[in-house]
Amino acid sequence: MVGPHRATVHQVHHVREGPLHAGPLAALAAGLSRVRAPFVVVLAADLPFVRQETVAELLRQAAGSAIEGAVMLETQGRDNPLFAVYRTAAVRRGLALTLAQHGVLTGLPIRVLTHTLALRYVPDIGGVSFDCDTWEAVALARACLKSNAG
Repeated sequence: MVGPHRATVHQVHHVREGPLHAGPLAALAAGLSRVRAPFVVVLAADLPFVRQETVAELLRQAAGSAIEGAVMLETQGRDNPLFAVYRTAAVRRGLALTLAQHGVLTGLPIRVLTHTLALRYVPDIGGVSFDCDTWEAVALARACLKSNAG
């Protein structure tokens, strides 16, 4: 997990991007330093409805031949590269190429990396791709979670 240390239900390794707040591409590189698996799951922290089944489906889709990753399509039809599964080796190659081209990862959008990858786009079913980019979205997510819990 990339970010400040937080209590978690399961044991996780925490890492930080350098410099702090350098953006999602630098955070991906920091997190990838701890990955030994053939795939890396990338989930932004503002996705309250992520389900284990959805991640499993992304993994299944990413395992297809000649595919370097599977990316969730949001309900609005836009792909979300921070809700995805990527082949670790492909991301490492892409990060090295990006670093060679730009000299830094700090401040670069993650799409600089993802546009070089062969990706499969997975449509959202059930609204799991809803992200909380505004306080209004946070309030809506909280209301949905509260109504589902009761």
